[in-house]
Amino acid sequence: MQAVSLSLRGLVPVFSLLLLASCTHDYDAEFEKRFGADAPREKVVAVKTAAAITLDGNLNEGAWKKAPAYQFQLPARNFGVVMPKVAKNPDPFESGTVKLLYDDKYLYIGAVLHDSDVVQYGREDQAHLYQQGDTFEIFLKSEKSPKYWELYATPNGKRTTYIFESRGYARYDWGTLNPTFRTAATVQGTLNQYNDKDKSWTVEVAVPIQMLEELTGVKFNNAGKWTVLLSRYNYNFGQKNTQLSSVPQLPQANYHLIEYYAELVLK
Repeated sequence: MQAVSLSLRGLVPVFSLLLLASCTHDYDAEFEKRFGADAPREKVVAVKTAAAITLDGNLNEGAWKKAPAYQFQLPARNFGVVMPKVAKNPDPFESGTVKLLYDDKYLYIGAVLHDSDVVQYGREDQAHLYQQGDTFEIFLKSEKSPKYWELYATPNGKRTTYIFESRGYARYDWGTLNPTFRTAATVQGTLNQYNDKDKSWTVEVAVPIQMLEELTGVKFNNAGKWTVLLSRYNYNFGQKNTQLSSVPQLPQANYHLIEYYAELVLK
């Protein structure tokens, strides 16, 4: 009996390693399917609207109901190593939904962002607002041009428009706000008061099509092969790390992974 017992004890670690290897293999296979070199871009649909959209931070127009809703997701993998004591009790994930519309002049984006502590201390436009509190970020790029926009909207109505000549290249213009980019937001709770519990904040933006076309020289249509990343920085009092999430999901927390931006489909 003792010999059998010893043998079984010896087999337990082996079974554990085989199970771990199997799980890791399955996880890596799924990761490769979604994010590998040959993985297709995900698609995000913007629906054409004939009705006027009023930017007031409320998605009340009927056109918004016709647009598909996309859920924000955390990156598939951590960027860097998370220490065991930090990883033991992770911050709860606060998701949200985003929808897209367009007409002959604007691309409209509306998002409801779940947030138990809405915060933004930035007081000026055209700033690195993601360093100062909750920020909704939009990246728009045509596959036919290396240039792209990085746009911010915040719960206190601040906004930023940054131009990238190319990823990894010197920025063309970080100093001038494009005034044609418009935003509006409402807070379902209280801003910059961490002693209570908030519900969410809602943001609407209008991106002028002319702004996109003039930067890149590419027409805003399906043939233009436009891509988009919709992302956020979420700050809560007492959290361990700033929470980053996006549509589409990214393989890691890097908002300049242009290869993983979603194909923007205009319907």
